[in-house]
Amino acid sequence: MNHKSKALISCASALALVPLGQAHAQTDVQDQASGTASLGAPIVVTANRREQSVQDVAISITAFEGETLEALGINDTLSLQQVTPGLVFNQNTVFAQPYIRGVGTDITPPGSESSVATFIDGVYQPFPFVGIQVLNGIERIEVLKGPQGTLYGRNATGGSINVQTREPESYFTASGDISYGNYNAVRANGYVSVPFSDSIAANVAVAISNRDGYGTDLSTGSDYNSEDYQYIRGRLRVDATPDLQFILTGYYFHRNDDSYMAYTYADQFGSIPLAPQLGGRVTVNSQDIYSFYNLQNRINDWGGNLRMTWAIGSGELVSITAYQDARALIGPDFLSTDIPIFDFYADEDTGESFSQDLYYSGSSGDLSYVIGGTYANSSARFDSLDVFVGPALATRSFQYADTEAFAVYAEAAYEVTPEFSLTGGLRYSNETKTQDRLDTFLADGTQIQMTPESSRTWDNVSVKAVAQYDTGPFMVYGSFQTGFKSGTVVVGQPGVFIPPERIQAFEAGFRADVIDGTFRINGAGFYYRFRNLQTQYTDVTTGSALVESADRARIFGAEIQASIFPTENLSFNIGLNFLDGEYTDYISSGAFVPNTQIAGPGIGGNSAITADLSGRNITRTPPITLNVGGSWTIPEFLGGSLRTTANLFLSDSYFFDPTNRTFQSSYTTLNAQIEYTLPGDHIRFALFGRNISDTQYYAVVTPIQFGDQAALAAPRTYGVRLSFDF
Repeated sequence: MNHKSKALISCASALALVPLGQAHAQTDVQDQASGTASLGAPIVVTANRREQSVQDVAISITAFEGETLEALGINDTLSLQQVTPGLVFNQNTVFAQPYIRGVGTDITPPGSESSVATFIDGVYQPFPFVGIQVLNGIERIEVLKGPQGTLYGRNATGGSINVQTREPESYFTASGDISYGNYNAVRANGYVSVPFSDSIAANVAVAISNRDGYGTDLSTGSDYNSEDYQYIRGRLRVDATPDLQFILTGYYFHRNDDSYMAYTYADQFGSIPLAPQLGGRVTVNSQDIYSFYNLQNRINDWGGNLRMTWAIGSGELVSITAYQDARALIGPDFLSTDIPIFDFYADEDTGESFSQDLYYSGSSGDLSYVIGGTYANSSARFDSLDVFVGPALATRSFQYADTEAFAVYAEAAYEVTPEFSLTGGLRYSNETKTQDRLDTFLADGTQIQMTPESSRTWDNVSVKAVAQYDTGPFMVYGSFQTGFKSGTVVVGQPGVFIPPERIQAFEAGFRADVIDGTFRINGAGFYYRFRNLQTQYTDVTTGSALVESADRARIFGAEIQASIFPTENLSFNIGLNFLDGEYTDYISSGAFVPNTQIAGPGIGGNSAITADLSGRNITRTPPITLNVGGSWTIPEFLGGSLRTTANLFLSDSYFFDPTNRTFQSSYTTLNAQIEYTLPGDHIRFALFGRNISDTQYYAVVTPIQFGDQAALAAPRTYGVRLSFDF
């Protein structure tokens, strides 16, 4: 362990033992570390597709209720990494790149999907360019760690992020907030739920955000990296009979800004930018950028789902039918310089999907079980991908990829004794990827490439076995699971596919509630073995993101999550994760080496070579991540109440590329909030700060031929907020 890692642990330990300034809680004591809403009341989760206390689930899980997310300033899934041990959530232009315990992917072309599955109200989200979810009107979020191969299936080799929005209540309720912060950031949230009768109710959640850029486009003098989006979601609940319920959900999301559409460069990894040697200007390690091409980030995402829940016998039959249509104009300045060299526009990057899930969960005596099936059909495409050489359009290509998948699964838990239970699960998956179209045209319309349709089919059987011993206040478990992420088409290359990603996971853990529920501690140790770990590199000459896989890899680690409740109005929590990941067999065709090492000093850019990367660390696997938080309430303060919350997040260094050349060094961020509730408990005023220390760290670093591109994460932000509920 290096000295930075030791420093992280020492700092965290000290913070865990003292109150965080004047930290106060409101009426409930929060606990983001082990998923607890109030003292002695663990969150009820549905990680096993049935309601259970989080302390009874034999899965590594971090859960949050909506109020806790608000207090911590978590308003999108990207921010979850600050409070979730083992989660690293990066962003590359519009693409979400979550990694849980080092398992994730940076693949972005049409047809690619994350290795961490995201579900909204039980509906799988297949498109990475809308993978960062806005959070408002949230009931809870569950981050499931490790492969979820039997119940959640495809593309959950790393885990699953399950977002559950609020169902329409049987009583009238309304809430909202509006905030203003630096960078002229205005954000407004609204939620209202209305009952129309004893059996019909509806709700609506709205989120609007508008913010100036964190930096400046030095070519034009205008703001850069701004934010402008609107989101609305509505749900209608109909209780047709006491045993039959329907919930219809519809949503729409629109974004039109320039967030992360250009890059600064990193110069500390041995490579220097090439553009200045061609007469252009670039920035280094800055929120400011240069550009020549137009910067556009426009997303329109809409969809809906119908959920039916029917109580039959001792269980429930659940059907979820869903449709999604997502379209994005992704227009970066790919080389981020003020002269025309090379660029590409995805106009449009589109996705359309349909899915149907049907499962029954029930029990009989000491046996509880879930049995179900799922079908999904999606189409993703670049329609079209325009490549510019200099100021002029050079080529226009149309790249289509289709996916069809179905699966059947079953999982059962049997109580051998009141304390000891065994769980077993199986899932059969079948998935077909099709390269439906790959046509390329010159600017004058001359076709230079036409590829016949080709497809590949894979199937897989995932298994799960768990032994669990639970005395109530103390539980231990051991598990073995396998996971499957299907192979995928390399959309820019005719008829090229890469094989499926497979994982075997061993885990042992414990959960404990002691001292009359005032101390809660959960822990787990795990070991993963991989085949064909999928990754990507960029070929600037074609604008293509080329996909390859590491033949074998392994990860092992451990984590601890603990919560302390000294009083009803005071809480502390800590989450600590250890990781060690290594490629054990990986020959890469996209290992970028600085030209300063090949062509001599002063020569900018990188060259892609074939290299044996066996023994290198897996990307996004920081040896240590840690979050420490606290909350403290003064229940009687100026006629109302005062609550403060704070969360400190520390990350050890980790690598961005498989060569282990580019990396994020160790960093720390601190978020805090002070909130005053007026008498009557309906109106609240808050002061908040995010990344209060103004720590500079990378959102992503991507080596390409022109240098080591980088995007910085958000700087210090702060503001005031007015909230209400009644």
